Amino acid sequence: MIPKLQTREHDRVLLKMRCVEGEASQDHDVTSTVTLMTPAKKIREIRASIVELSEVVQRGRVIVSGKIHKQILYVGPDDLVRHQAEEVEFTKTIPVAGARPGLRSQLRGKVESVTFELVDRNTVRQTVTIHIEVKVYRFCQLRVVVDEEGPLLKALVVVAKRAVAGLKEDIQDFEARKLIRVSVRVRDVSWEVVPGQVRVSFKIVKEIFFVDVDNKKAFKEKVLDVMHTVTIPEAEPGMDCQVLVQLGNPFVRLIFPPSCPVSVKIEERLPFSIFVKLARLVQVPVALDPEAGRLVKADVVVAENQKQILVEDLIKIPPAKKIIEVLARARRVRCKVIDDKVIVQGFIHKQIFFVGRDDVVHHIAVDVPFSALIDVPGARPGMHCQVFTRIEHLQADLIRKKDWKPWWWGCDDDKDPDTLDEEQESEAMDSPHHHHHRRHRRKLVLQKVVLLIFVKVTEERQLRVRFVEEEEDPPETPCESTVTVLE
Repeated sequence: MIPKLQTREHDRVLLKMRCVEGEASQDHDVTSTVTLMTPAKKIREIRASIVELSEVVQRGRVIVSGKIHKQILYVGPDDLVRHQAEEVEFTKTIPVAGARPGLRSQLRGKVESVTFELVDRNTVRQTVTIHIEVKVYRFCQLRVVVDEEGPLLKALVVVAKRAVAGLKEDIQDFEARKLIRVSVRVRDVSWEVVPGQVRVSFKIVKEIFFVDVDNKKAFKEKVLDVMHTVTIPEAEPGMDCQVLVQLGNPFVRLIFPPSCPVSVKIEERLPFSIFVKLARLVQVPVALDPEAGRLVKADVVVAENQKQILVEDLIKIPPAKKIIEVLARARRVRCKVIDDKVIVQGFIHKQIFFVGRDDVVHHIAVDVPFSALIDVPGARPGMHCQVFTRIEHLQADLIRKKDWKPWWWGCDDDKDPDTLDEEQESEAMDSPHHHHHRRHRRKLVLQKVVLLIFVKVTEERQLRVRFVEEEEDPPETPCESTVTVLE
């Protein structure tokens, strides 16, 4: 579950938020003419939907491109309704004040109307009017003011920030007469948050242009693996982590033996810096300022609720003497918001360890589906939902059919779950230890799981929050930022 941040009225907390830099919306008409496969008496209906939508952010504008899928229903000469599909591509440039390369964007489009005209019996002219909304934003750090009466936001509170520097040194065999240029860049940045530390790993790619032994221009690429540990006492697994790796100017030189124009080794010193920011997901009520507040996109908590359900199932296992252990966890959990309720569905994955008749511990894994309908007043379709689950009780009993028969086993059920399959039954009857087999015939495991389901419903809104200051991170320069030219 997401904890509520413990604060007092008018406290200041540093939040990682999505600051809106600009937004705009426009209508766009997409006109096309299509030739029908068969003559038409009239057009009954044309249905249109936007199936692809993408954007490119440039300075002062956003270029939007997409594809509209249309289904044309028309009456043919035989008075039957026929169908013909069409896809039309479009591009639209939308001016957006504040837009610039590097900003993130959010794009929404919907079909406003569809008009058409039957030019002749085989030609239809159509115009689809679409409405496009675009928003450009960036992640920022705001020290906002807490207000217990304000909207409850699901946000990331900044826990710690650290910047460290490092140096990667490398000496390798290398034959060359002269270096022309060395380019370095960073790729494959990854990290792991462990208690008290953030372990960062990345690769430095070197592109070396040089004059080889034969006085010809040549190229060679080398990749260096770098691992660095950043000590942060507040670090805990599961925190949100942002890592930025930047390269400094490298030092590269050739090592020549005495009185020889061809090098034998290359020495490299590659400085780098790592910036790490850790944040934790919390719920915090914030103060609003409609006039001077910072415009942000935020997830506002609409409502939340929890419910306990009992998931009971009966499974067959091979002949067993006793159950050793049963492990269970919820997985593939999904949710859907409807009016004032949330539908939750998923599976409980169980691993059953039992002792067989051979005195060996065996293992069986099963997935048991579950579903629940949870009341969440105020929830509406289109809102976002988040589910947290916890197994509060787990019970597994080894039983026989004669000891338990639920109502849904009718008398017309011709399959007895307590019997062996034909091959096993034949082997058991032919065995000299027939009575031993009958004593340890296939058993049933009755499992009961009490599952706690907690759901949270949020809605993305645009708010102006009251803030004290905005803190800046190091600029997000590209990782391939350093090029050294050597004469």
